[in-house]
Amino acid sequence: MKYFRIYESTNLKEIGAYPQATSQVVFDLKTLTKPHINTFDPFKRLPDDFFFPVQLMTKKSKLTDLISFATNTSYGLFISKKLSEIIKPHVKDNAQTFPVQVLKNDVLIDYVLLHFHHFSFENIDYAHTEIWKMKNTWEKAEPLKIQGEQELLKAFDSYTYPEGVEIEQLSFKEDLNVHCFSLFYLFCGRGYFVSEYLREKIETAGCTGIRFLEVNERL
Repeated sequence: MKYFRIYESTNLKEIGAYPQATSQVVFDLKTLTKPHINTFDPFKRLPDDFFFPVQLMTKKSKLTDLISFATNTSYGLFISKKLSEIIKPHVKDNAQTFPVQVLKNDVLIDYVLLHFHHFSFENIDYAHTEIWKMKNTWEKAEPLKIQGEQELLKAFDSYTYPEGVEIEQLSFKEDLNVHCFSLFYLFCGRGYFVSEYLREKIETAGCTGIRFLEVNERL
């Protein structure tokens, strides 16, 4: 099955400005007693009552089905209810959804935060994937011979900052029957992937603000 990596669109004719939301606000200070972005790890499962601040859209930005925002991007994708209804049936138990809002022209609009708490390293075809030990964020040290998920997880724990591990050239197993998942430790950080089937459903529905790239295509 063929897969694509999802990015927010940078087409200004479509989105108006990039990023579309550049700041955030809390209107009710009582909400800060709930679990929120400064108290929980964005790479783990979040409490059911997790609170995410209202994202402030810039004057030039347009509302789209996927919103690009400048703050706290590690928590997931900011998507419309329409896009959520398409994607949510395909994430299984790997992700959570939370009600969130954006403010545009003094009007609050409801959106959905799609938060992946499981990274699907089991989907990787390790025989055809290139993985590197990194000296730092940008400089490669040496290729690693990783043969499976458990070896990869062990490698992640073997190095301390600024050293690390990066998945460079990525390949997925041919017999996968999954349509939406997330990975980390990739070039360009965290990645969200959809199958060709799900991409077609998203495009047929006319969803906006989304860019689909080949799995190893660079921005």
